[in-house]
Amino acid sequence: MRNLNIRRSKLIISMHLMAISIVLNGQSSSQEAYISRDKPFYIEGETVWYSLFLYNKTDQSLINGTKFMELSLVTPEGMASISQKIRVENGRVAGQIRLPEKLKTANYLLVLTYPSERVQDYVYSTLLPVFSKESAIADPGSPVPISNPITTLKPDPQNQVDVITVDGNMGNRSQVTVRIDLSELSTMNNTASVVVRKKYMSDFYKQIDPLTSKLISTINKSNSRAERAISFSKSDTHGSLLYKLRKVLGPQETAVNAAYIKEDQKQALIFEEESGNYMLDASNLSPGRKTFYFNHFYFLPWSDNRYRYVRKRWMNGGEMTLEFVDDQRNFDEILPEGIKSELSPNPIVEHYLDQLDLLKRIKQAYPKPNEGVLGESVDESYLPSDWYKVSDYAAMENLPEFLREVVSGLKYTRKDGVYDFRFSYPGDKYRGMPFIIVDGIPTLDVDKVFNIPIKDIEGVGVLKDLTTSTEMAKQNREDLKQFGYFGENGILFIKLKGNVVNPLQQELTKMPQRDLISSAARFPMPEFQSSDMTSVPDFRSVLYWNAIVPTTDGKGEISFYTSDDNGQYEIIIEAVSSNGQPLKVVKEIKIGTAKGN
Repeated sequence: MRNLNIRRSKLIISMHLMAISIVLNGQSSSQEAYISRDKPFYIEGETVWYSLFLYNKTDQSLINGTKFMELSLVTPEGMASISQKIRVENGRVAGQIRLPEKLKTANYLLVLTYPSERVQDYVYSTLLPVFSKESAIADPGSPVPISNPITTLKPDPQNQVDVITVDGNMGNRSQVTVRIDLSELSTMNNTASVVVRKKYMSDFYKQIDPLTSKLISTINKSNSRAERAISFSKSDTHGSLLYKLRKVLGPQETAVNAAYIKEDQKQALIFEEESGNYMLDASNLSPGRKTFYFNHFYFLPWSDNRYRYVRKRWMNGGEMTLEFVDDQRNFDEILPEGIKSELSPNPIVEHYLDQLDLLKRIKQAYPKPNEGVLGESVDESYLPSDWYKVSDYAAMENLPEFLREVVSGLKYTRKDGVYDFRFSYPGDKYRGMPFIIVDGIPTLDVDKVFNIPIKDIEGVGVLKDLTTSTEMAKQNREDLKQFGYFGENGILFIKLKGNVVNPLQQELTKMPQRDLISSAARFPMPEFQSSDMTSVPDFRSVLYWNAIVPTTDGKGEISFYTSDDNGQYEIIIEAVSSNGQPLKVVKEIKIGTAKGN
């Protein structure tokens, strides 16, 4: 194979967006949405990369603040195959949906709703054609019907696109810079999504059958909430992310329920809707998969004027068992007529499958360097400033002895083989046992923790609410806030040595886990400046995707590398105009062998 050297030349494309308008509906509405994607169709198991615009068409602006919404991949039978919660900040969010393997060939719906509203009150929906690997091959004996594309994408005649190259060509693995100018185009928040992909992919809409074309037209026209009678059941919760819980085991009466989130190392509050049914507020949690440790707390009154903070009277009542309640949403009522009809094979998809097969064979022939070798793990868990490293002290027999001899303000007792301990502070002591965290895993099992061999422990830390006015005391009080009720009696942190198995691992597996808010991942693009990529063939169909391109005074810039695959490509820029109309500009470019090769 020829040496695929990195082409250092740069191509600069200036795109002055005068834009075209894609009319999705004929009426204005107080709230609209638009979703742009990296591709017009997908194969089972692929990732759908999307960019979402949420805007007020009447006010001609993106919707300010935080809104929690749900994006669902709906099957032709009206059930959600995938649903993800998303946090929309000031009208914009980027994300991705990983399609399941073994999805059947069909027209699916991508539906945007508010979790607290009825399905019928959806904000936006769009058709998502998905093909299985086996059924996407077109039958040569059965010509695929051709219909006009649902949206004609012709650039405005006044649109000026200047292409400037440094060395007069656009060769393989050249770095391309695209300059975007939105200054004369009235867009909401001056943001846009940009994708660079093979031109043939857009021809998919020219090869679809008439029924699918009619489906797209029907869905686009129904995307105005003004055309539907909206019934808001909990419109005030759009700024909150709430999850339903059901009590399985726990006390009959509790004062406060709360969850400790292992990954965020913070508390999430739980409130009771009705007897045995609860709601967890996850609005302030970070995206990703979370582990929940449920506890209940009660108020223990005592007449002691020495207590400065009322919150010290809350006592940890122990673990309780809650489970998440998933209400299966049925989208049958919003399915467009004809969506259950078979999606015809498509020659564009067949060509794309050939590209995917080539990429698969390249991956097998050129494994990534050190692939499968795990690097050194990095523990980013919080550790308090009041820290005691075991190796800094004389050898001791066990953890209780180490705590008694080294940690100031800690008293413990052992009666009938059961340990109990408390933190004290100047002037008084806590009335309850501290919360314990062992390498990030929460527990109240003192016996199991105290039986951890001292040789397996790297160090211990203490976080308690000091009443002094020192900087350390102020920082401790600030750090304790994120632990909420769990930190009412202080916290004991234990860090194990790197090669030690956490004895609480089994307890961790029993704790409920949940994917909460979806977060945007980085779109995979090679960096040809990296030496390990110089010999690996590159035949990507999508060269670049950026869901939210930042601009300054309406002007922005993106950069990407071309691949080894020559041919016609498109740079597609999508935005929303100030009057609430989705805009799309398409610029064709040709990638060929660079001069001199």
